[in-house]
Amino acid sequence: MRRLLSRAGWQRTGILHGLDEGDPELFYLCPRTRPVNGSSHTGTSATFPA
Repeated sequence: MRRLLSRAGWQRTGILHGLDEGDPELFYLCPRTRPVNGSSHTGTSATFPA
């Protein structure tokens, strides 16, 4: 899944440890929803187990 997201242009934006022991959560930002022209809209994100 990580490889697919990378090939589709999604950008990994963060990681969260501690929800499930030994299973960090990875956060990705969809490339089509990045802020444009100073907009404060943060776009769509997705989380997937590592």
